[in-house]
Amino acid sequence: MIDFVEIDKKELQGYKLTEYCYSKKGADAEIIALIKDTSADTEFYTKVKKAWRANRKMGKLEEIPKRKVKKCSNENYGI
Repeated sequence: MIDFVEIDKKELQGYKLTEYCYSKKGADAEIIALIKDTSADTEFYTKVKKAWRANRKMGKLEEIPKRKVKKCSNENYGI
């Protein structure tokens, strides 16, 4: 992958980046999302602000509609 996404600091306030999200087709390790950072101990985040999918052939991150991302795993769940 040779691409990157630049995110303004203001846009990150109250949000965080996460990976391993789910679409209608199921789990997708190539989706990266900017999600609302909730302090709740929940297994999945569902409030997606922006999302991107890695296009390995093109070597780019492509923005995808946030409505296509159903949920993203909370890597801290259960710790």
